[in-house]
This record gives sequence, structure tokens and C-alpha cells, in this order.
Amino acid sequence: MEHYDFIALGGGNAGLTASKRVKAAGKKVALIDPTPVGGLCSLNGCNPKKVLVRAVEVLHLVREAGEHGIRTGEAKIDWSAVIDRKHRFTDSVTDNTEKGLRAAKVDYIKAPARFTAPDRLEVNGRALAFDGVIVATGSAPRCLSFPGADLVATSDQILEARTVPSRLAIIGAGAVALEFAHVFARLGSNVHVLNRGQEALKGHDRELVSRLVSHLQSLGVVFHNGVEVKAVEANPTSYDVQLSDGVKVGADLVLNAAGRPANLEGLCLEKAQVQYSEHGVDVNECLRSPGNPRIFAAGDAHGARELSPVASYEGAIVAHNFLHGEERRVDYSAIPSAIFTVPPLGCSRFDRGWGAQTGPRCRSCHARHVGVDRFPHCRGEAFIRQSDQRKKQRPHRGRASLRPGG
Repeated sequence: MEHYDFIALGGGNAGLTASKRVKAAGKKVALIDPTPVGGLCSLNGCNPKKVLVRAVEVLHLVREAGEHGIRTGEAKIDWSAVIDRKHRFTDSVTDNTEKGLRAAKVDYIKAPARFTAPDRLEVNGRALAFDGVIVATGSAPRCLSFPGADLVATSDQILEARTVPSRLAIIGAGAVALEFAHVFARLGSNVHVLNRGQEALKGHDRELVSRLVSHLQSLGVVFHNGVEVKAVEANPTSYDVQLSDGVKVGADLVLNAAGRPANLEGLCLEKAQVQYSEHGVDVNECLRSPGNPRIFAAGDAHGARELSPVASYEGAIVAHNFLHGEERRVDYSAIPSAIFTVPPLGCSRFDRGWGAQTGPRCRSCHARHVGVDRFPHCRGEAFIRQSDQRKKQRPHRGRASLRPGG
């Protein structure tokens, strides 16, 4: 039976970081992934989406050029050319990632893997023993269970769409939903956001989210809060989305932006004595499985913080804890994040949801708006919310901002 010191399941940020660091320490390492390596963010996530966001941002600036005395004529966009530009960023990612693995002398196996015992995997009929494994298999679009769910597009598919839909229905109201809503509303689409909750961007600063939602509504985006999709029906040239409140929404494209749970299907984690849930693999502060200390999890596979830079950070933590007796714990106390709308919403905070906290533990928790008309390159207002909280164990501060320009 072939033996590896360390195996990475998944070729995204976490798996790549961990495998290369362990290999650099002189260990025998393999990375196994049945899908193209490079990671969600680089292939079908943040990076290609920013190409689309930038295109509509430039379109908006050109349309406003007349305010600065610049005569451009009518601004039009060639969306197929935008998708071509996106491919110039994404098409080389997998080849370059594979080259990086070869240069690092990490064995790359493009095949599905499953656990057969607490210290063994099976890959295409090959039995592999290991001393350590990182489960870094990322996430997948949430499975939808209503009639017609197979008619709903994923973010991968909308990133390939070469025509702009006249009507777009988006299931979900998180970051991905609002980012695509902004892009296509600015392109002229009639956009409906279908939200089973009562608030968009749950977990973010409520006041700034409210301002962002109002901005979306000013672009014509319609929010349906507190509803569930009951069915999607196909017409000859479009779709009807039936909502739980009796409303029927017509759309040329329906997008699944209802979240991305951990991608653990087919791993047979039970045979490895690894506990998991729909949120991901259960791990401790050192990213080890409590049921099997040989096995770690990082990135979207355990779902604590679904951000690619955090996945890289966790991959480094896993490599250290595998190689050394001294255990390092993850620290999520200060993680910046951004919603790539136009304008963007950014925050840097110590506790998730800090903007909603009040009371004696919150020394100051306020919002203020700053006029920026005095700057020649800006217009409108910038909104900043700052939290300065005092706790016995860890004092902290946080800040969120919604900048102008949109």
C-alpha cells in the first residue's frame, strides 16, 4: 500500500498552501482533486466577478463624464467582450497551478477520493495510507428542492452568460446575490431579489446595509422579503417563479445565490471517524477533527469564514500543526471583508455582527455621514460606522464603510 505523509483533498487556497508548506519540510505529499485546481475565488468566484463589476463601474463613470465636461457620446457595453476579458484572467489559472505543484514536487492526482478507514483513502482503486489529511474540498451551490430547481442557473453559469437578461430573478440576499443584482441592474436588467429572510446581507452592519439596499432600489431592484420559491416553470422563452406569497415573477434567467454549503459529498467521512454537519467538518481551534486528530479541515470545508485569504491562512495553520508539536490556534478576531457592489461595502471588525451590538459593553457604536462634494473626484456622501467596545477579555474596535462614487 502506498503511503503519504500528508494529503490535501482540494486544490484551492487552503489545500495548495498546506501541501506546499508540508512538502517544503521534506515530507511526501499529494494533492487530490477531481476538478480543475486553482480555487473557487480564482476560477468562478471573486476574481472573475470583479471583472464584471469593474465593467459596469466604468460604464457608469463614462455615462457621468459629461458632468466633468467630457463629451463621449452614448456609452454602450459589449457584454460578450467583457466575458472574453474575464477569460483572460481565469483561463490560465489551472495550468499555472498545476505547474506550481510540479515545481513544488507535490504529487497531483486528478480523481475523486473517499475515506475507507481513519488512516486510509481510496483513489481510483488505489489504497493510500496517510499520517495527515487536510479536507479542503471547498463549497458547492446549495441544492434547491422545489419543482423546476433544475432550471435555475448557478454563479458559474451566469459568469459565462454572453447576453444580458432583460429580467433576472435572484434566489438569496447575501453577498453574491447583491453583487450580481448591482451588475445587472446597472446593465438595464429588471432584477428581483427573492429573500426568505427579512434582511439582506445578514451579519453585516444593519444601517449601512439599509443604505445599500436603498441604493439598489433606486436602480430599480425589487426585493421580496420573507418569501420562499415554490416552483420555477419554463415558458417557451422565459421562466415564471412562483413565490410563497402568491406573487409570480417573470424572468429570463433565474440565479441560485442561496449560499454555498461545504462540499463533502462522496468523502465517506464517517469511515474516518470525522464528525460533520451541513455547515462543514467539525474542527477545534487548531483545525483538527476532534474525532480523528490525523484529519484537519480548512476553508469552506468547515465554513467558519468563507473567504479565500482566510483559507490560505488556515492552510498555513494546518501545515504548522501537522509538522510541529506546538499547536497554533486560528484567530478570527480581525478579518476585513468587502461586498463588491457599486458602491462597495467594506468592513473591518473583530466580532461578527458587531454593528448590531449596543448596551453597557458598547462604549460607542455610532454612524456618521461625511459629505464629499468638496473633493473634485467624488460626489454624494460617504457613510462610516465605527464600534469601540470594551470587554473584559478583549477590547476591540471595528469599522464599516459605504463609499460614494456609485
